[in-house]
Amino acid sequence: MRKLIAKTSLLAASILLLTTLLFTPVVNAGDLKVLGNSSNGSEAASGQANEIVGTVKPDIETQIIDLMNQQRATAGIKALAANGKLTEVARFRSSDMITRGYFGHYTPEGTNVFNLMKTMDIEYRAAGENLAQGAISIAGAGEVMNAWMNSPSHAANIMQDKFGKAGVGVIDNGGVRTIAVVFSN
Repeated sequence: MRKLIAKTSLLAASILLLTTLLFTPVVNAGDLKVLGNSSNGSEAASGQANEIVGTVKPDIETQIIDLMNQQRATAGIKALAANGKLTEVARFRSSDMITRGYFGHYTPEGTNVFNLMKTMDIEYRAAGENLAQGAISIAGAGEVMNAWMNSPSHAANIMQDKFGKAGVGVIDNGGVRTIAVVFSN
């Protein structure tokens, strides 16, 4: 039990988690940096991924979808369906952050996931994004889900009944794991 608490504390201290809800204002959740965005995705996104940098981890992507659906089931919320186009977006987001050395909901040019979804002709009425990044040794699916569920704004994305689809992009590169989850209706 102490090992689990220490691991969870280390995860909370070393993973920067951010979330964006299309319909949420900027929020400060104490030590956890949490962003909200009211963007409607009307600006153009900055290009498409030519190649993924790092190693895609489809097994962990599946575990994260499964864990999110377990949480939703306990609250009587319909399961999220894994969506190929949203997975492409999520993998692009993770790879782009690795390639260009930033971590956040906005690219260095100021575009975001909503811009990318529009560029890829993904229509939505509600959309959101959860991000996590940390050492591979402490950023397993369970640890990341635990951290997200202990963050009100991340948990709100996971438990949002307006979201019916999700794509998860988990990429390992240089000892660091970068995770993006993209939600939509």
